[in-house]
Amino acid sequence: MNQRTGQQTTVSQEQLLEWMMKWYHVPILLGLLAFMFWNRVRTWQRFVTDNGVFFSGNDAWYHLRQTTYTVHNWPWTMPFDPWTHFPIGTASGQFGTFYDQIVATVALIVGLGSPDQGTIELTLLFAPAVFGTLTAIPVYFIARRISGRLGGLTAVLVLSFTTGAFLQRTLVGFSDHHAAEAFFQAVAVLGLMVALKVAKEEKPVYELLIARETDALYRPLKAALIAGVAIALYIWVWPPGIMIAAVFSVFFIVQLSLDYLRGQSPEHTAFVSISAFVVAGLLVASRISTLSFTATDFSLLQPALLVIVALGLAVMAAIARGFDAKGIDRRLYPIVILGGVVLTVGTVALVFPDLYSYMVSQSLRFIGLSTTAAQRTVTEAQPLSMDSNARNYWASIMNAAYGLAFYLAIVGVFVALVRIVTDDDTHPEKLLLIVWGVFMTLAVFTQVRFNYYFVLPVAVFTGYLVGTIARFLGLDAVSTVSDIEIHQLLTVLTIVFLITSPFIAVGNSNAPGQASSQGIGVSTIQAGQNNAPDGIAWQSSLSWLSNDTPEEGRYGNPNGTAMEYYGTYDQTDNYQYPNGAYGVMAWWDYGHWITARGERIPNANPFQQGAKTAANFLLATNESNATDLIDGAESTRYVMVDWQIVSVRSKYAAPTQFETNHSITANDLAVPLYQENSQTGMYRAITRIPTQRHFESLRTRMYLFNGSAVEPKPVVFDWDEQPVQTESGPVTIRTLPSDGSNPFKQFDNMSAAREYVEQDNSSRLGGMNTPSEPIPALKHYRMVHVSTETGPQSVNGQPWVKTFERVPGATVNGTGPANTTVTANVTMRMSSTGETFTYEQHAETNEQGQFTMTLPYSTTGYEKWGPESGHTNVSVRATGPYTFSTNATNESTTANVTEAQVIKNDSDPVTVTIEGGNQSTNETANTSQAVDSTEMRTVDDVGATGAKSNTQRKTEHEPKAKVA
Repeated sequence: MNQRTGQQTTVSQEQLLEWMMKWYHVPILLGLLAFMFWNRVRTWQRFVTDNGVFFSGNDAWYHLRQTTYTVHNWPWTMPFDPWTHFPIGTASGQFGTFYDQIVATVALIVGLGSPDQGTIELTLLFAPAVFGTLTAIPVYFIARRISGRLGGLTAVLVLSFTTGAFLQRTLVGFSDHHAAEAFFQAVAVLGLMVALKVAKEEKPVYELLIARETDALYRPLKAALIAGVAIALYIWVWPPGIMIAAVFSVFFIVQLSLDYLRGQSPEHTAFVSISAFVVAGLLVASRISTLSFTATDFSLLQPALLVIVALGLAVMAAIARGFDAKGIDRRLYPIVILGGVVLTVGTVALVFPDLYSYMVSQSLRFIGLSTTAAQRTVTEAQPLSMDSNARNYWASIMNAAYGLAFYLAIVGVFVALVRIVTDDDTHPEKLLLIVWGVFMTLAVFTQVRFNYYFVLPVAVFTGYLVGTIARFLGLDAVSTVSDIEIHQLLTVLTIVFLITSPFIAVGNSNAPGQASSQGIGVSTIQAGQNNAPDGIAWQSSLSWLSNDTPEEGRYGNPNGTAMEYYGTYDQTDNYQYPNGAYGVMAWWDYGHWITARGERIPNANPFQQGAKTAANFLLATNESNATDLIDGAESTRYVMVDWQIVSVRSKYAAPTQFETNHSITANDLAVPLYQENSQTGMYRAITRIPTQRHFESLRTRMYLFNGSAVEPKPVVFDWDEQPVQTESGPVTIRTLPSDGSNPFKQFDNMSAAREYVEQDNSSRLGGMNTPSEPIPALKHYRMVHVSTETGPQSVNGQPWVKTFERVPGATVNGTGPANTTVTANVTMRMSSTGETFTYEQHAETNEQGQFTMTLPYSTTGYEKWGPESGHTNVSVRATGPYTFSTNATNESTTANVTEAQVIKNDSDPVTVTIEGGNQSTNETANTSQAVDSTEMRTVDDVGATGAKSNTQRKTEHEPKAKVA
């Protein structure tokens, strides 16, 4: 019995080993999928706060709006949205797509048909991690088709360990459509690969269709249907994904030409592919929302291009038949095809020049290896520069993201090309992947964000190389464990080590906010644990905006009809807003936050709609001119500015790329200051020193000065001028004083400061926070709220966000000494922080001693006005009345200004009389002013803190050269 039992045990072990050899890839694949998902979701609790769910970046917030609308109106998406891009509205085709429908459907399922807002937000929160993990499945099957199970597992291994854009865009909270794009693009490529394989095996021809040989056409048409649906789904997720038609078109031109040159009929591939593209075209046409030609919305362009590809394939197959019938030399076939392509493109350029220009511009944005200056302000849209001095030098990014896998993939592509050239088989699936990889390479060098696409062919061709090596070693013939030899096992382990070892990093292995310690860890885990939400610092300001300002449609019109936040609005080119609707001006980065969290309508948004208007407003020097940009029947009422838009360490230069009124450059606003490296003799820019133009811009007058008038202080910025030789020729740069003194010098009075500047040509009045010339007060913009969150030390810890309201202002009619300056000042308290500041405004009296002022801040009557009356519940309030004084008398007087007078609900002016005789002015007392200690900081302390943001400061390739 024991012997019998032992025999049964032996057989069972052999069966288990055989089962393991057959199914070993399944637990490994599941383990890698589990790792990918865990690494992407483990920081999810950071995104869930008492104030709701937060997300990373900006676009995720608009997906929240679109997803929520679809939940309420399932399965329809929002046709038009007047809740952004005031006063026009928008219909953004890249949002409210199949991606949002999928998330909305899942939320409905999880919420049992009636999900609350928290359920919707949590579903969207996890969506990128789910799609990112699922992407491994089509990648596995793509790699497996050309390299076996080991190659498929290797591809997934690379995908799970990469630390680049694919990881970043598939982390929990980064709920943009990028993760879904990568997944569905992989599905589209896999679908076409399946169709190509079936075409090769079944060899369908036109005669079978005419004869209605359904049995013979069943598999080809079924494969074509699958491929067409897969292609359509990808475009449904992202309308600009029509670029895949260009990728496949180039493949078809090469593949069909190669087939014909080698004596094979191109009709088999053409038959299946035509069917697939017709199916895709019909499905995409079902979602047309605009009868125009645009890639950024569901338009006539997408189905038209898909049908054109199908027609092109039909023409190529017909030409091949014509060549055969007339006995024309096959070597002329590719020449005729290329000539036809050139002729077609030339015809479009002549007959439809606008369409041709649009298509060229869109193509260059995808594979043009360059971008516009405005696009470069977006971090993800910057090109992956080949310049070794550039910040994002391509080799360092590739090494960090892929390690050796990038180089192994290149070898894999070379091996695949050799197989295609040397074998009788044209290997259409491999050629498709090569063409795909070339396009994705061009894409990633054009916009660095396309790394989340590029990772797919990198993973696949790394897997292909490993699979090729496995076949060379005979591992593909192994059927039992006993067949494996030691050198085979060691080779596989060595390859796995080469792929994974670059991702083993030494560094901080703890999450942000925890105690720091050094350790060894996987870099993809360390990258994942740094995942954190954006926009939290805006939360208090957005909450105030949604609760303490009038509803849209009720500003100054309390009895008006409020706009429905999730209403359905008919699509229009220029929405006609109701009376009482208003806009909120802020830099375009923050537009979706204002819509989603503040439930108000931004003028500009991360689609870069309204970006020029925002830039012109924020950089304007004249208050009236700036107001003209946002005034009219549909007016903007609030302005929100944060520290990042005024800090040279953050988004400072971004508006200059959009400003059109004065062609302002970054150097017009702040000049670089250099320091020499004593060892190398090279110079590097250590900070930027603001110019007078910086202080005159509205963004600075609002954020730094709270709209108050500012006088120069006896501070001088002193520098040395140094000639240097650069690649573009000799230039003169500003450097730190060679004597080692502080570049900011303080004087006892303005006369002494001006005298120093007159004697030193390499100096000027003003410091980091004080202008060279007087800055007038804003008369129609008042600060009504500040955030409880604070900015960094570079802005002296001021509130992160300051919100201003545009008001008519109270009219002050006064009398005083003739031909003198009258100053009005009032102390304002910011209830959010408890801090105070002084608002000050100046006016000149005429020969009769009369003067007029327009004051934006009230001092009394706050309790009578608020959102219920169509106005603002201001949280910045006066601690007392205004004080009015002159520089020619010791006399002063006080007066209150009511809230009703400021908002012009009360048109009565404030009357002020300043008594007193003339007296001589004391220049020292009048011009010697206290200098903020921050003005005297060393340069090393200036702007020490930066911040990550959607808008990236323009990269200045500063001269790095020895002294000439």
